[in-house]
Amino acid sequence: MKEYSEKKHVASRVIFQQKKNSPCHQTISIWDIFSQKKPIQCKYQWSSNGDDGALIGDKYVIKLSGYNSSAEIYDKKARGLGLITPDSQIITSKSRLWKETVEVALKDVRYRWRNGEKISGIDTALLMKKINGQELTNISLDKIPKDKSVQNIFQNIGKILVLDLYMRNYDRFGLEKYKNQLGNSEYDDPGDGKWMPWSMNEENLFINIDTGKAIPIDSGSYFRGINKKKYRIYAYKLLENNKEDIITDIINNSYFKKMFTINNKKGEEVILKNKKIIAKNNLEIGINTAIEKLFLKK
Repeated sequence: MKEYSEKKHVASRVIFQQKKNSPCHQTISIWDIFSQKKPIQCKYQWSSNGDDGALIGDKYVIKLSGYNSSAEIYDKKARGLGLITPDSQIITSKSRLWKETVEVALKDVRYRWRNGEKISGIDTALLMKKINGQELTNISLDKIPKDKSVQNIFQNIGKILVLDLYMRNYDRFGLEKYKNQLGNSEYDDPGDGKWMPWSMNEENLFINIDTGKAIPIDSGSYFRGINKKKYRIYAYKLLENNKEDIITDIINNSYFKKMFTINNKKGEEVILKNKKIIAKNNLEIGINTAIEKLFLKK
């Protein structure tokens, strides 16, 4: 995995470790929880770093800190575009779901944070459901025989890209070359320099080849303290003026290129030209659809 700032978005990029004495002892990540893999896990566990207050179970991921209402809003907007999401929702200590999820998780960790300090004063949490999919880096389009599935996947990716720009979620697509056109916010300071906004985080995009869906993971919005309308104008102008370049950049990104590349019997790399054309055309369709619904619809 890539190194990222421990100050932001930590829970989604760290490895989770079962206790060695546990019959469920196994090293897993949040991506195992969200993917088709089925890790053996009897209890909720903290992340190995725990800075983001994330508890990981086999059905849910629970964040006790390091979140805000934007995750819930992002998922709602995504569903409005026909996308599948982890269905994030903020729950309170008075809800039925709290007793079924958070209380169970807190009991598993003995009501203590990773550092041993007693947990107190927590009355809200972000709850995310497990979803099925595979990391972008594990997908090759030669495993997807139906062109229709490739069309759907890349239309979804186009919609996610536009929604990321609309919500200012800069932790998925590699758009660093355009960041000056998107304005700056107080979130843009990378802190220790290990992570930069608008850099490619391929782990935040899942693909379900069975359903032909691209799935955004660990989404949010970074508008705190800034004018949403102004920054959405920046995003719209970027799409209006640079759409073709952005499409080309995404298709040629090293992580996406793996989807179009296979090795023949001689071990030589072969480009799946037909599927690449399908992907490019449908990426544009998805982008146009989302622009219409998010930026132009009154």
